[in-house]
Amino acid sequence: MTIPFSLPALSPKHRWILLFSAGYGLLAAIGLRSYLPAFSLQLLLGILTMMVCAGKPSGKPTHRLDLAVILLAILYLLLPAKTFLFIALAVGLLYLVESLAGRLQLLCLAALALVSPIFDYACTVFSFPIRLFLTQLAGRLMQPVFPSLVVEGNMLVRDGASFAVDPACMGLHMLTSSLLAVLLLTAIYRQQYQRQLPVRWIAVLLGSSFLLNIVSNLLRIICLVTFSVGADSPLHSCIGMGFFLLYGLLPACWLVKRLTKTKGKPLTTAAPEPAAASVPIHPLALARNITLLALLAFVTLQGQNREPGMDMDLQAASIEGYNSTPMKHHILKLENEAALIYVKPIAGFYASDHQPMICWTGSGYQFRQVKASGRDGHTIYTAVLEKGKDKLYSAWWYETDNGQTISQLDWRWQALSQGKQFALVNITSNSPDTLLEETRKLFRLKLVHTLMEKESHLIN
Repeated sequence: MTIPFSLPALSPKHRWILLFSAGYGLLAAIGLRSYLPAFSLQLLLGILTMMVCAGKPSGKPTHRLDLAVILLAILYLLLPAKTFLFIALAVGLLYLVESLAGRLQLLCLAALALVSPIFDYACTVFSFPIRLFLTQLAGRLMQPVFPSLVVEGNMLVRDGASFAVDPACMGLHMLTSSLLAVLLLTAIYRQQYQRQLPVRWIAVLLGSSFLLNIVSNLLRIICLVTFSVGADSPLHSCIGMGFFLLYGLLPACWLVKRLTKTKGKPLTTAAPEPAAASVPIHPLALARNITLLALLAFVTLQGQNREPGMDMDLQAASIEGYNSTPMKHHILKLENEAALIYVKPIAGFYASDHQPMICWTGSGYQFRQVKASGRDGHTIYTAVLEKGKDKLYSAWWYETDNGQTISQLDWRWQALSQGKQFALVNITSNSPDTLLEETRKLFRLKLVHTLMEKESHLIN
């Protein structure tokens, strides 16, 4: 029996790259199995963009990233947050290619950043104020035409019909897709016109794409509300894709082409390089890759059962009137007949914060009427959670021993610059009146301050 085709022969260089890549893949499967993003169209687009942007590695092999891999590995040992492990493995994989094949294009690194869980988390968390802004702006623009239109947090209500500006509606996934499309177009026009855009102009393109995405989603919201197109209508996605193409992708395509022709620098024509198979691999390059892979394997296994150090540990404390239950990740659950409260200490400015909009969504709930509300001199986020016929009322904020905030940037800056220890407080109830009463009780009690005092007394 003969095989009708044959696989192309791999050079020793390519065999080593595949072998080391398998090692990095195994470490990612061990250390990041619950962290890596799920299979999605955005991930496929990201992989395609990285392949196109990477092109053929150019120049001599370089070792510019080896120190970065070592520092990231040490950082993960000190602060075992999965984000640091992900970056260390990603940079290690890039070092592998660059040390054996040649320097990669900057566009490839940017594409990797866009498809990473870090960017997805940042979009989910930091896009929330933008969604509230878009809802308010859309309401103001439409109220002269529809006087009965009411804005409730991230919802627009017209004649009894509600339209929520959720993460998907705001264009979280379309934002990632539009930025990846800009990088993909930049790589395509780079090859077509043989001109390389400087980094500052690539940053301009990405910023312009971000603004175009916001404009596109604002027009999309106005269209959906004007024509009363609900989320369950087939037209909902069609309208979103239409605005994305018309007001997001087409202007970006024109802008990338224009800037490449006018601002791009001609590519230098290098002398033809010898075939990869004929270029010997320097033994030192192999030794460095083996050393880095062994180091990353060590820190991956060391971090398996570790969590970032938690200066604020409240799990042994309790509050009168509430049943206290310690949970995983240093979370304390307080509950009574009126409310369910989660107090979630945050390891530091660099750490994730167990956002309610991520945790509750993972439990199947949808957020409605999300808004910033004032409570007795404090500002908090409130929302209605819906799952089928179930409806809950929730509020959350970030609290330290002597203050509170709802701003991601604010609490992270205070934690970084002043060493403040923050916890996320999330309270949920079956009625808005009960939620208001319980929230006021927690502020009078100074919940986090009281828990920290009780914990301190128990330790002493």
